[in-house]
Amino acid sequence: MVFAVVLLALGLFLAGWLIQRRKQGSKKPGEVKLSDGDRRLLAEEVDYYGGLSAEEKVRFENDLAAFLTHIKITGVGCDVEDLDRVLIGASATIPLFGFPEWHYPQLNEVILYPR
Repeated sequence: MVFAVVLLALGLFLAGWLIQRRKQGSKKPGEVKLSDGDRRLLAEEVDYYGGLSAEEKVRFENDLAAFLTHIKITGVGCDVEDLDRVLIGASATIPLFGFPEWHYPQLNEVILYPR
């Protein structure tokens, strides 16, 4: 009986995880676009982005836009500005950039504090 309950719980957890992962990966590249201002901030502030080829930049922009679409960025005691959003999103995109199937399935929100 205990084994069945544990097995059921594990199955429900796995199903929930798979559904969440599909939701995060459901946007096709190109569906979500960055604004021209976001691209300008990327070019000016993120050295990693500047070193990418034109094709890689498009992929990076799509990954960043998907991150910003799925992850809420909340300021506590401060306003979240466009530069904050772009830098947080780029910082999350860079480590996974070489792994197109990877996402942050457990991340819903980034909380930004002053200083």
